[in-house]
Amino acid sequence: MMTLGRFQTPEEAHLVRIHLADLGLESAVLDEHMVQWFWQLTNALGGVRLSVEDDDREEAEEGYADYVAARMAESPIERTIRFWPLVVLLYFVIGVPMLVFGRRTCDAESGP
Repeated sequence: MMTLGRFQTPEEAHLVRIHLADLGLESAVLDEHMVQWFWQLTNALGGVRLSVEDDDREEAEEGYADYVAARMAESPIERTIRFWPLVVLLYFVIGVPMLVFGRRTCDAESGP
């Protein structure tokens, strides 16, 4: 088996594995439990590895490239709207800590 790619989280590796499975290619996610247990050593361990059979290497590389291209095309760049300056200001004015629940994002084209 050869390593097709390395990922920071097991979720990323499993998404690619599922995409390859849809193409009829078998793959395995390795070191996912080590990264979850010892997350601070992720870079030292080399991250989560996705391995495929040597015979399926070319097809898997094409499938992986298609997956990356599709992910880049479908998701617009998002920017997080930050409320913390307002919350800090209200804390100093009112004297009561205010909690902001949830997170809202907006598209880069439309603005805040």
